[in-house]
Amino acid sequence: MRNNVTNIRKYFTYKYKIKEKIEKLSYGDYLIAKRTLPKMLGINARTFEKYMYTKLIDKYEMPVGQLAILSKFLNCQMEDLLNYEPKQITLRGISKNEKNELANSLGLQK
Repeated sequence: MRNNVTNIRKYFTYKYKIKEKIEKLSYGDYLIAKRTLPKMLGINARTFEKYMYTKLIDKYEMPVGQLAILSKFLNCQMEDLLNYEPKQITLRGISKNEKNELANSLGLQK
């Protein structure tokens, strides 16, 4: 049952909390933000709306640079704009062979 709820949540939950954060602004600031943020990010209004309404199930990812700009504007951490827990990876989880391949690709091994 829990898995079904998680799957349903992906279809109805936004991937980013941009809309939620902007709606907490005063009405005047909200209007200014909706009008000027796309310009500040160098995108059109439709792309900004796509950022606000992207669902967890969508493969679309907002560029990290724009996420950083938004987080500074909204006075929060980038992680505060995510409506999901990012996948955690550690070096411990990478096998020795993968570490060697990574080191080679980065030119760190002779």
